[in-house]
Amino acid sequence: MRKMIMLFGALMVLLTACSTANVGTKAQRRQEMAAQVKEALQNRHFSVAVRMMTPLRGTTRQLEYGYGITLSGDTLHSYLPFFGRARNIPFNGGKGLNFDAVVKKCTVERTGKEKTTVVMTVFNGEESFVYTLDVFDNAQASLSVLAQERDQISYSGEMEFKKEKK
Repeated sequence: MRKMIMLFGALMVLLTACSTANVGTKAQRRQEMAAQVKEALQNRHFSVAVRMMTPLRGTTRQLEYGYGITLSGDTLHSYLPFFGRARNIPFNGGKGLNFDAVVKKCTVERTGKEKTTVVMTVFNGEESFVYTLDVFDNAQASLSVLAQERDQISYSGEMEFKKEKK
């Protein structure tokens, strides 16, 4: 009986030690992720994979793999679906939110304890857009697109990191 109690006590000490080590690694991973997000935003080399969209009118929809935006320096690659009302656009819908364009104006500002907001102004040859991207330290992202001739639409997803080519 005494051996069982000693064994049980040793097991409890071991489990407690493992759980505190795990907490330390979680905090360390959170800090590493926050540093990675900060670096990607400062270098302006990142991608955001969107998983969900919320049109101004209508219901929220899950998206399949492949939609998102990529910022490489001063060039924005946008590949996003659009649902909503469009006014005064070219025949067959035009380019919509699928284009590569030079970013006219880009501001990066820390707006919360764990949130950074990136505001980009873009002209795709047909209309002007304002992309407002909120990125959290855990790499979750929320994107709002305000178009000149279309309803506002929002997306949510996760930031993916792009390595610079040397």
